[in-house]
Amino acid sequence: MFNSFYIKSVIKRMKYVLIFIGAYIVLFILSRGDAANWYDIVTAYPPFTLILTSFLHFGLDHLISNMQSMLIFGWVLCSNISYKKANGATLPLLLTISSIVTSILPYYLQPEAYTAGASGAAYALEAYVFTMAFLGKDDPLSIRLRKYSTWLTISAILAFLWFFNTEVSFIGHFSGAVVGVIIGLFDIKNRQRIKRINDMRRLGLKN
Repeated sequence: MFNSFYIKSVIKRMKYVLIFIGAYIVLFILSRGDAANWYDIVTAYPPFTLILTSFLHFGLDHLISNMQSMLIFGWVLCSNISYKKANGATLPLLLTISSIVTSILPYYLQPEAYTAGASGAAYALEAYVFTMAFLGKDDPLSIRLRKYSTWLTISAILAFLWFFNTEVSFIGHFSGAVVGVIIGLFDIKNRQRIKRINDMRRLGLKN
């Protein structure tokens, strides 16, 4: 039996992931299902208009593939964090920064390829979850995420191998993963700092 209350609570925590997915769907419809239809708009005033490339897709299968990845990793993360954490700055920053970076870098570093799609943001989300799980040591969130160790390891290996697929943007995917790792490491340090402050306060109260 599915726990409807639990499902609803996780969906609420996935607010930012769902907002981005909603944007992908809207722009997919507006671009008539093909990023190539908006090529002139995307390249009109770089780098500002390049951000559109992260929200456009080459067909329905491309869109579904990226949405699926974001939903899976979004669910894993948001089912293990609090409402406060889910509604904090981490998720919007992660998705926004990765979307910007993976839109702009490929245009300048891989100009022979026309890059589009939310896979950069999906890779950032996956890399963030992986970083939090395996580098957070005794952080409660890291401990909870390590329940998925086998699945996360297999996903990371497949993601690494996919970097070298000649049909996809290496720069777009790799830069998204780097963003996820950096934000994950920053988040771990911040959580450790908050824990130290709280521990000092508790010791102060006991003294």
